[in-house]
Amino acid sequence: MKNIIIVVYFGLLTSSAFSQTEKGRIVLSGKTDLNFLFSNTTLMRDSIDTDKMKSSQYGVTIGCGYFIADNLLISLSGAYSYTYTKAESGSYSSIGYETITTTLGVVPQISYYFPLEGKLKPSLSIGAGYIWMKERNSNVTGNNNIVYSFAGPSYNGGGGLSYFITESVAFDLGLQYTHNRLKDKVLQNEIQKQNVVAGTFGVSVFF
Repeated sequence: MKNIIIVVYFGLLTSSAFSQTEKGRIVLSGKTDLNFLFSNTTLMRDSIDTDKMKSSQYGVTIGCGYFIADNLLISLSGAYSYTYTKAESGSYSSIGYETITTTLGVVPQISYYFPLEGKLKPSLSIGAGYIWMKERNSNVTGNNNIVYSFAGPSYNGGGGLSYFITESVAFDLGLQYTHNRLKDKVLQNEIQKQNVVAGTFGVSVFF
């Protein structure tokens, strides 16, 4: 009888420890792009340095979601990315410059977590939202150095894998495809289409 009680108790602990994706749960998550980048580039002509460019790039996404049914999550995410490039003057160039590109997006998303036993839970997600993208160049005069300012709808889909280190905390690894169709705010005939595949890494907390 004692052994039966121990087995039942252990079973209850196991089922409750990994019921984070049940209906009514709330999840907060933070992710960063795996293409986080710092780089130095030297442009050359006839073995002579012409320009030297330094750039840095990163992106972060913060979201909040609610499980409307077991394993089915509806969430809202805010994404921000930043790219900075500095070009120094070289032998053929007398003027250096700096460019800053920023992107801000708001994307509702639906995710499904596959109800597997254990600490690993794969998931699939789809979403659609709106993004704003702006670039500034120090050589551009007027209009606050803005080269262009685009905005438009964004669509994404992807898969992920969450590893629960505790009952309430999981590490997330994902791969996401995004399609953006952006229009210039001033020149309406200027359209930019983007197709991006990116890896992400982050942490989620379940309540």
